[in-house]
Amino acid sequence: MFASLALLSSVALADKATTDADLKVSYELPAGWKTVRQDPTVLAVADSTDEVTGWLISVDAKNDPEAAIKQIDQLLLLPKIPDLKRTMGPASGKINGLDAVHFKAEGKLKEGNEPVRLGEMVLKTPSGKYLIVILATKAKTFDKHRTEVNAFINSIKPVK
Repeated sequence: MFASLALLSSVALADKATTDADLKVSYELPAGWKTVRQDPTVLAVADSTDEVTGWLISVDAKNDPEAAIKQIDQLLLLPKIPDLKRTMGPASGKINGLDAVHFKAEGKLKEGNEPVRLGEMVLKTPSGKYLIVILATKAKTFDKHRTEVNAFINSIKPVK
């Protein structure tokens, strides 16, 4: 999971606020984070050391976000973290006025058996679509990255 982003060659560095006109949200990735557009609905992200990796995934309003999370787990997460277990959630709340549901999970990477901590969040955007945010951190470096991860999550805002 972590190495997969490091090997991608078409990497852009994040250093300012980004607006997603389709979702009608903006967000600010921490300085130095890398992004790779995997397809029109999936943006892969990673910090400069690849200790934090994740995805921002757009889901059409006609699709069930809960079903989308299960599909993402099956296709993306479980092959890399086969023992993935939810440790919290679903918990509902708001992020800057956006309805949010989030989960926490943990497990060990299939490759290397390294413990990881993971957060998944579903945000209802002003466009009516959903933004699914998935961030995984190596457990041993979780505390080191907590502030920047929280700053990113709290930067997600609706735009008009």
